[in-house]
Amino acid sequence: MEPQSIPKGRGGARPGSGPKKGVSVKSEAYLAYNEARAKKEQHLAKLAEYEEKEKAGTLVNADAVLREWQGLIANVRARLLAMPSRLAAQCAGARSRGEVQRILQEGINEALEELAGGRDADA
Repeated sequence: MEPQSIPKGRGGARPGSGPKKGVSVKSEAYLAYNEARAKKEQHLAKLAEYEEKEKAGTLVNADAVLREWQGLIANVRARLLAMPSRLAAQCAGARSRGEVQRILQEGINEALEELAGGRDADA
């Protein structure tokens, strides 16, 4: 048995490697494929970047922000709508315009403090 010679360098060419007949690296199909692949890679990189930012807390979900604002606006609305009936009884016993103004101002300040503290209007 004769010893086989081992090619030097990168281990030699594998069978079937090298340029293929009928396939041009300059063909439109090849260029379109490379363009689509590059676009896919860019998209995957952006997704990874968004996931990283979301985990770091620098990117938030728009739906979550919308739900939070809707809840906040609902609390403000409920608090404002409750003010006339709550303050009317207090103002009925007022003896002067200044006393009515003080009652209203205190009611508004109380509502704003509750909303700033994060308490629900129902509480």
